[in-house]
Amino acid sequence: MRQLQAIFLMLLLAAGIHADTITLKGIGKSQPIRRLTIDKVDYLSAADLFTAVGARTDWQEGHKELKVVLGNRRLSFEVARPLCKVEDNEYNLVHAPVLRGDELYLPVQQSLFLLSDVLERVLVYDDGEATITAVREGFNVSGVNFLTKVNGDLLEINLTKKLDYEVFVSEGNWVNVTIHGGRVDVLHLTRKNPHEKIINVRAFQFANSAQVSVQLRENVVEFHDNYAPDPHRIQISIENTTFVSQAEDSTTLQRHDEYNPIDVIVIDPGHGGDREGAEGKNGLKEKDVVLDIALRLETILENGKHFTPVLTRREDKNVSLEERAQLANVARGDLFISIHANSSDQKSATGSQTFFLSPAQNDEARITALLENQDFQIDNPDATDRNKKDLDFIIMDVLQTEYLN
Repeated sequence: MRQLQAIFLMLLLAAGIHADTITLKGIGKSQPIRRLTIDKVDYLSAADLFTAVGARTDWQEGHKELKVVLGNRRLSFEVARPLCKVEDNEYNLVHAPVLRGDELYLPVQQSLFLLSDVLERVLVYDDGEATITAVREGFNVSGVNFLTKVNGDLLEINLTKKLDYEVFVSEGNWVNVTIHGGRVDVLHLTRKNPHEKIINVRAFQFANSAQVSVQLRENVVEFHDNYAPDPHRIQISIENTTFVSQAEDSTTLQRHDEYNPIDVIVIDPGHGGDREGAEGKNGLKEKDVVLDIALRLETILENGKHFTPVLTRREDKNVSLEERAQLANVARGDLFISIHANSSDQKSATGSQTFFLSPAQNDEARITALLENQDFQIDNPDATDRNKKDLDFIIMDVLQTEYLN
């Protein structure tokens, strides 16, 4: 047995994995929780963590999914999928849960932000002291999180409930967030620097508000802020000026007024099920080709580790356009890429076409839009816009006649 343990430890070290335990304090059972560090990201044993907080768990071996009931909330986590479910909403863990042996491990920081929201208690992780501490009840500002994206940085102030706020930048690259009705444990919030790009974190408690101030090492040129639920958090997207300056011609770069770093990319393989799309000469169907492309694109994005890909379907099944849109919104997708394929009798036919969201400017564009949206129109006949031009009605009539016949 000792020889097997030694071999397992050597394998962990070879893979850049460190294993130890940490302690949960101030809530539930004070007991050790197994921890893994993989490529500088800390993970906790889901079984140990949820046992400590008194949750009920159910491991679905076939789907590699852990279902959790904590209080009156239901959660689920899947192996290799960074999106977990809280009731009917999805929450981005950033790093996907991993399976080691028969144990599921969850990324520490994002999981604790999620649990702080569910438990309505602020959970503070101290990797140096190897502890997770639930600070006393009454605080609603739970922590600071910082994520580096491929084209910018994302600063998050985590809350236990939705609160009004204001953001302003002051001299010295200080990003200041005033949270109305905020209650913050100053000592716990400021005891740890969450990222190497941050110089200092300060917190201030006032009579009717709290303020969190974060000093960054890089200049804050432009930023955009918004509130995000499940769990509650204030998100501040900060433009990466280095990324922009590397563009071949920054003077011609089209910019949106509201900057927002790209994180979640929704990949939509068109058609599926009995909606087969175009068909090749030898029976090759569009629905199968685009699904294969989507799965390959997902692998490329996952390997790049810059983005979180989400697929609207992983198998040959019907998914309505409404369902695809709903999934994209739930996942909070920053980009939505729908993949389709044409067919031709000419073997020499080649090339690609790219369409982006914009009102149709000519007849060809309108025809393309109608062809790709016919599933929605047929499923939702009442959605037809009465103000459409005659050409749109004629094409729709042809499409519906073709579909019904």
